[in-house]
Amino acid sequence: MGLNKVYGEESAKKIEKYEAKPPQVQMDDFYLLIHYNQAFLYNTPVETLFFKFEDAARAGSAFIGEDPGIFGKVFLMLAFQPGERVFQLYPA
Repeated sequence: MGLNKVYGEESAKKIEKYEAKPPQVQMDDFYLLIHYNQAFLYNTPVETLFFKFEDAARAGSAFIGEDPGIFGKVFLMLAFQPGERVFQLYPA
């Protein structure tokens, strides 16, 4: 299974899971944070000469498009040592 397929499927699951804010959530803003850490399980090295984290962020932003569900913002977090980064996928 390709990394981008896994990434897209996991993002879609979260957006579909939260069709409405859970009743216990008393916040005005509801954000989705996607951890990209599983990339190492599927595709090592994650970055290559032809595929960078920025490419994954663009793919995620394109996948979400203009329909992030109930999320006001969507972020992609890369929590690797060294070089943690966060990309805002929506709004792009």
